[in-house]
Amino acid sequence: MHQAYLYDSIGVMTTQDVVDRLNNSKQVRKVKLRIVQRWAAGNGVAYTGEGRRKDFIFTEADYERFLNREKPGRRWEKE
Repeated sequence: MHQAYLYDSIGVMTTQDVVDRLNNSKQVRKVKLRIVQRWAAGNGVAYTGEGRRKDFIFTEADYERFLNREKPGRRWEKE
């Protein structure tokens, strides 16, 4: 069974799934994979693998926390 099908069946997303979902959304600016990975590593998102080969497993709650995160820097717009 392909990994993506397994994750879909249990209601979680991989890091790449999160990036694809965000980049297909019209209300969110383009997001890079590295930004999602850094946020996940620092915010307790479950993962598989070790070291640089970690694959983060996002739940809907993790996805919502990512959307509502504090966005540092002057390039981000305040809502």
